[in-house]
Amino acid sequence: MWLEAVRSIAAYLRDKGINATVQIGGYAPPNVRPDEANRQGCIFVMRDSERPQDTNNLIEDAVITISVDVWVKSSSPDLEEGYALLYELEHQLEKALYSFRDEVNFIADGVQLLNLVITERMGSAESLRPRLGSHYSIALTVYDSNK
Repeated sequence: MWLEAVRSIAAYLRDKGINATVQIGGYAPPNVRPDEANRQGCIFVMRDSERPQDTNNLIEDAVITISVDVWVKSSSPDLEEGYALLYELEHQLEKALYSFRDEVNFIADGVQLLNLVITERMGSAESLRPRLGSHYSIALTVYDSNK
């Protein structure tokens, strides 16, 4: 179900009009190209881990962890400007993720979204001016009625 979760989140983020390109899959940080002139960032939605359904439970749910990385670019000599840009993109992303949780009932045919929690947000260790990034871990609890 992880692919359905990744596709569903990416499509939702694209539809929300966040000021960033949204891509599915991994990347090499030196190759990330946020659009500095338009103050547009990059968002990457990636598979992380999945805890399969436990058939011994009465409720057949699974937890899918998705990684979402956000990147911005700021060549300003004022170092705080890049952080402000990153902070704004993070705010847009978090608002959209919680809207996703509240508005989306199914991430795929027969796969119901029960909950979404941001379990971690941290600055990317691979940030190197002028590119700044953050990493999110997002846990989705889903119920698959197809099982």
